[in-house]
Amino acid sequence: MIGQEKSGAFFEHLQLIGHNAPSNSIYIPDNQYIRNEIQHSNLTGTYGRDTNYGAKLFVKINDYHQMVLNIPTGIRGECVEKPSVDNLINFKNIITTLNKILSNRYEGALIPIELANGVASLSTYPSAKVLELFTESVH
Repeated sequence: MIGQEKSGAFFEHLQLIGHNAPSNSIYIPDNQYIRNEIQHSNLTGTYGRDTNYGAKLFVKINDYHQMVLNIPTGIRGECVEKPSVDNLINFKNIITTLNKILSNRYEGALIPIELANGVASLSTYPSAKVLELFTESVH
């Protein structure tokens, strides 16, 4: 299971650095990088200790597909100050699967998330009303 960020500080940071990254690259920022380069803060605690279930990854597949992913760490989702691929649950399977679920409809899009967003954006009432009006006009 993964999460994908489509906005926010990490997404914006990737927009700044992604063009310099080579295709098929992955970067897992550690706590120090997140505090200094993304948050620009001098906080001392580990980023996400009480709010995140896993680690952030910057993934660049090609010039059209780059994304910020969240992948759970360890058995209990423990917070890791310097995460590596060894801490990420099913990392190899996730990375292998990414190429199979890319959508070319939107930049950096994954098909399952694109489909879920499409369904979530449809309001039940207007859609039902449109269908009702359509069926009435057919009869």
